[in-house]
Amino acid sequence: MSQAAQPRSPSAFGHQRDKSPGQGQDSFAAFEMLQACGIVVCDGVGSKPNSGDVSEAATTAAKALLQEHGWADDLVSRVNDQVSQFEARSTTLLAATGRSTDGGWLIDYAAVGNGSVIEIAAGDGHLNPWMWWTDHFVPQVDFSTGKDTLTGALPCHSDELTWTSGRIRAPYGPARVLLLCSDGIASVENYRTGRMPDGSAWREIPDVLDALLTAARQPLLDAAVETGTARRLAQALAGTLDEFARAGRLDDDATFAALVLPPVVSPNHDTAERSPDGDEADSNPPASTGPAPGQAAPHVQDF
Repeated sequence: MSQAAQPRSPSAFGHQRDKSPGQGQDSFAAFEMLQACGIVVCDGVGSKPNSGDVSEAATTAAKALLQEHGWADDLVSRVNDQVSQFEARSTTLLAATGRSTDGGWLIDYAAVGNGSVIEIAAGDGHLNPWMWWTDHFVPQVDFSTGKDTLTGALPCHSDELTWTSGRIRAPYGPARVLLLCSDGIASVENYRTGRMPDGSAWREIPDVLDALLTAARQPLLDAAVETGTARRLAQALAGTLDEFARAGRLDDDATFAALVLPPVVSPNHDTAERSPDGDEADSNPPASTGPAPGQAAPHVQDF
């Protein structure tokens, strides 16, 4: 008779760098919940004055609701009600929670406006070194006026409220991260795309996102055999963002928050792991070199 391995606790952390210190419109929260962790990132809409106030209010409201009630499908609607007094200002909202459930991790997320909801998974760096990522969020942006305009933001009238939400049921196995990013780091509408002379298509991701993913790779690959993964990952990501800020390479306020779900291997797991296509795994395609890690980010519950 086999016995399922017990997962270690998830972790949460975040980091923020304002383009102009003291004048930022982003805000974030990373926090513990009952047998879970939660994260929130909000970005005040820059075309409206003092949008940092509604950004902070939305972050505070979302955190309080999640800590008191846990995940709810109407989270966005509840936050919208609590920031309704900010009629002349608006903000985006990204929120997520992660917890263990029978046989795997359960991640819930919701998004309003723009930004990114990025899922990252990584194999054992000693036996099966790979790292994949994808963005689950299509931004609520319209280009009919000739420039990008948000079609989703808080607060708004309830009959105009739109959001994207999803649930990820991830089986226990490799380390996994959900990374919420303000559009100062990444949002799909800002990606450059084109075609090569042979007709093949390309898409260029922002330098800061590429650097964050590169910085995340080694801590996640080491997660299966080393402790302290969440803290080392927090240091690597925060240090990378700090380097971009010091070098003047941020075009906007840049904020991320991360849920880190540690790897869980069944006692019956065959350590001779193979890649998803059936071949023995050897190496990941080379990634570009990012800035060196720097100072640790806050809000880390390590595993």
